[in-house]
Amino acid sequence: MDPVVSVEEQVQAALSKMTDALSREDVPHFKTFWEERSKILPLFQNKWHPILKRKYWEELANLCKEASRLKDLLEEESHFTVEQIDLAIAALEKDFQNRSSLLASVQTPLLKEYPILCVREGEYIALQKELVILNTLATRFHSLRKEVIQTRMRIRDKSGFFKRLVLLSEKLFPQREEGVEKLSKLFAQDIDHFLHRHFSESKPPRTPFYILKEHIKKLQTVAKVFLINPKTFADTRIRLSDCWEKIRGWEKEKKPYRKKEEVKKAPSDEGLKEKIKKLQELPIDKKEDFYDQLVVEFVALEPLSIEELFLRQELDKVQDELFLYKQNSLFQEEMTERALGKIEDLLQEELQIRQTVKARLETFRKFLGGSGFTLQKAMGYRELADQEKKRLDSLNERIRILEEKIEESGDFGRGI
Repeated sequence: MDPVVSVEEQVQAALSKMTDALSREDVPHFKTFWEERSKILPLFQNKWHPILKRKYWEELANLCKEASRLKDLLEEESHFTVEQIDLAIAALEKDFQNRSSLLASVQTPLLKEYPILCVREGEYIALQKELVILNTLATRFHSLRKEVIQTRMRIRDKSGFFKRLVLLSEKLFPQREEGVEKLSKLFAQDIDHFLHRHFSESKPPRTPFYILKEHIKKLQTVAKVFLINPKTFADTRIRLSDCWEKIRGWEKEKKPYRKKEEVKKAPSDEGLKEKIKKLQELPIDKKEDFYDQLVVEFVALEPLSIEELFLRQELDKVQDELFLYKQNSLFQEEMTERALGKIEDLLQEELQIRQTVKARLETFRKFLGGSGFTLQKAMGYRELADQEKKRLDSLNERIRILEEKIEESGDFGRGI
C-alpha cells in the first residue's frame, strides 16, 4: 500500500475494487477480489478512525459473504453442467457402440427407382445407413467438443472430457472415412458401367434418348443423396453432364429439317394460350410438371412464329417464378452440406438459362439488323428483344444472389 495515502483512502479504494470484481457481467473476478482483501486486512490492525474502521470492516465482511455465495453458486452451476456433459458424452459413446441398433430408423432412397444401382442395392443401403448414423454421431461429437471448450470448469474435469472425446474420435472418424470411400468407389463403378454401356462409342446408342436422359437425371439426384466424397461427386456431375450434351447433339443430328407447315402436330396458338393461362393459375407447387409438358410442345413447334415467341416469353415468366420459389425455399432451410449442394445445382441451372437468353437476344438483334421485315414485325422483334434484355438483367441479379449465398456458406463441403 502507498504510505503517502491515508489508511482510510487505501481501504476505501480496495473495497471499491473488490466490489467491481464481484459485479462483472460475465463472471466475478475472484483473483482480484482475494488479492485486494489480503492487502487491506493488515490495515485493520492499525489505529485509525474507529467509526470508519468499523464501517469498512462491516462492508468487507458483507463483500466476503457475497463472494462466498457467488463462488458456491458458480460451483453448483459448473457441477450441474459437468454432469450434463458427462451424460451427453456417455450417451454418445453408448450410441457409437450400439449404432447397429439405430440403422432401422434411417431412411434411404428407394433404389428400385434407379435400375442402374438396384443390382447392388443391399450394399448401397447398408453403407448409406451406416454413414448417416456416423454423420449424426460426428455432429454430436463436434457440438460436445465445442461445449467443453467454452464451458468454465475445473481443469481436471475438462482434461477428462477431452481424453474421452479423443478416444472416441480415433474410432468414429476413421470408420466414417472408410465408409465414404467404400460408397464412393461403389458408386463410381456403377457410373463407369453405365457410361461404358451407352456412351463408349461415338455413334448413338440404341436405347431411346428420353430413357437415357431419365437415367442421367436420376443418377445426378442420387449423387446428391449418397454420402460420397467430393471428388467422386464432382467427377460424376461432369461426366453425366457431358453425356447429356452428347444426347442433345445426337438429337439435333437425328431430327430432320422440316418446314413449319409440315409440323403442325403441335397445338394451335389458341390452345397454347389456354394452357399457359391454366398454368399461371395453378398453385406454385403444382406448376412444374405442367410447365415441363408445355416446354415439350413448344419444342415441337420450332421454328416459332413471332406470336409463338411472345407465348414462349409468358412461359419463361413461369420458369422464373419456379426458380424464385426454389431459391426462397432453399434459403429458408438450415444451411447444411446437402442444402448447399442444392443451391449450387440451382446456380448451374440459372447459368444455363442465362446462356439461352443471351443466344435468343443475339438472334433478335440480328433479325433487327437485317431487312425485309414489315414495320409491325420489326416492332414485334424489338419488343421481344427488350423483354429478353429485362429477363437477362433479372437473371444476372438472381445469379449474383446465389453466388453470394454459396460464398457465405463456403465452410460447408460434401463428404469429409
